[in-house]
Amino acid sequence: MASIGPVTLEIFLNNPSEGMALVQVGYVVTQTMDDAQSGRNYRELVQLVSKAQPIERLVPGGTVSDGILVFDSNHVAFNRNCALILPVASLEQGIVSPFQRDPILVRVTLTPILATATTQESNTVLINQPPSVG
Repeated sequence: MASIGPVTLEIFLNNPSEGMALVQVGYVVTQTMDDAQSGRNYRELVQLVSKAQPIERLVPGGTVSDGILVFDSNHVAFNRNCALILPVASLEQGIVSPFQRDPILVRVTLTPILATATTQESNTVLINQPPSVG
């Protein structure tokens, strides 16, 4: 199963404009021999998470990346860099007081995707059979 290296998060407030935030995420994804041999791909989901309250919540509009990661035999590891621009207000999830900052983190999730779909058909049932002649 693929592994995710250290994940870095940088947030630049009021960039590129007032009231907006530039979010930059970086990490390394490394495939295993099993991934290469099986041709396994992954759904790669990168989401901002607020830990401002006892229950962590996803930041509204905070999906940085959502796609399919495809390994091949030529690449053992991928350096991943992605960015998102969103309103600063989206990052302000649960200010306890004006003197306390909102803790935001980024979560990278890799979910294996089967190389081939598994299907099985049932028996055939005939309906609307013609009337019997008798």
